Amino acid sequence: EGWNQLDYVDVVKNGRSIARLSAPMRAQAPADRVIRAKVKINFGWNREDTYIHWDSIVSLSEGRILDFQTCFRGAAFTSPQPGETEFKTRVNRVLESNGKHVALDLYSVKNPNVLTPAMQGIILDVEMPRDAEIVVETNGHRYAHTLETLLEGARADFLRGWLSEAVQFERAVPENGFCVGTVMTDTAQERDTDYYYVRVRQVDGQWAWTSPIWVERV
Repeated sequence: EGWNQLDYVDVVKNGRSIARLSAPMRAQAPADRVIRAKVKINFGWNREDTYIHWDSIVSLSEGRILDFQTCFRGAAFTSPQPGETEFKTRVNRVLESNGKHVALDLYSVKNPNVLTPAMQGIILDVEMPRDAEIVVETNGHRYAHTLETLLEGARADFLRGWLSEAVQFERAVPENGFCVGTVMTDTAQERDTDYYYVRVRQVDGQWAWTSPIWVERV
C-alpha cells in the first residue's frame, strides 16, 4: 500500500528483477457511493520573496479521515538571504487531528527554481461519499471540492489571484490505485543463500524498499 498512485512493484532476487507488477495507468474508482481514496493537498507557490504563513484546517463535510501523512519540507536555503541578518527556522506543525479534520500551521515560500519545489503538503486517507466535500479553510478563505470532482482531476485555488499563493488538491487516488497484491512461487535456487526484496515506485517519483529476505538451501 502506498500513499499515492503506484507505478509498479518489483520483486528483486539476488540483485535482479524477476517479476514486476504494474498498477493501472489511471485507477478507476468503484461505483459505490462511499469509497476509500487518498488525496494530497499542497500549500505554496507565490511570486514574492516573503514567507507565507498558513493557518489551515482540512476537513470533510461527510465521512472520516482514516489516516494522514505529512509532506513537509525544510527551507531551500539555510543561510541568511538578502534582507535578513540571520536565518530563522520556521517549523511546520500538525496542531490537532481527529477523524473529521486536521489543523495545520505551515510556512511556504516561492519555489526557488523550476526544479526545487517548496510547497508544504498533506495526504489524507479518507473514506467518504463521492458527493461529500474535502474542505480547506486557510487564512480567511474557504475552498471545497467533492471527492467526485477530485477523482476526475486536480483543482487549484489562488488566494489573491494569478501567481499568488495557492492551495492545490491533487487528483484523488482510489484504493485500487495505491493497493496492489499478488502471489508468486520461485523454486529456482541460484546460490546457497538467495536473497529477495521488494521495491515500489509511485508515479510521483517516491520509492520504498523492503528489507531483504534471506533463503538458505536445505
